[in-house]
Amino acid sequence: VHGGGSRTFQMSEGNNEEGTFQHRKCTYLRDYLAQISDDCRARVNWANLHHQACSEIRASMLSGECNFFAELGRGNFGFRKHYQTCVQRRAILSVSQNPNCQSRQQARDAVLAVWDTCFRDTQPFSRRP
Repeated sequence: VHGGGSRTFQMSEGNNEEGTFQHRKCTYLRDYLAQISDDCRARVNWANLHHQACSEIRASMLSGECNFFAELGRGNFGFRKHYQTCVQRRAILSVSQNPNCQSRQQARDAVLAVWDTCFRDTQPFSRRP
C-alpha cells in the first residue's frame, strides 16, 4: 500500500518514540493495518488528497503514534486538545509529501475537510486502541 510517501518519514521519526522496539513495531503495524483496511474497504485513491488525508488521520489516530508519552519523547506536549493537534500535524505532513499536493496549505485544507468524519472512524478496531 502506498500512502504518498509518508511511511518513510514515520519510520525514521519513530526512533525517538516511547518504549521498546516491540512498542514501536506494534505502533507501525497498527498504522499499516489502518491504511490497508482503508485501501480494501474504501478503495482509496492515493492521488486524491482527501482520500489520503482521511487515511492518514485514521492511521495516526489508531496507531498510537500520538499518545502522550510518544509526543513527550518528541518534545511536543500540551494539555488542551493536544492529541487532536498531533493527529492533524502528522496527517498534514504526510499529505504534503504527496506529489499531487501543491502546498502545505492545500494539505491542511484536505485534512480539515475530512476531519470530523475520519477522526470518528475507528474501523477495523471497535474503538481507538
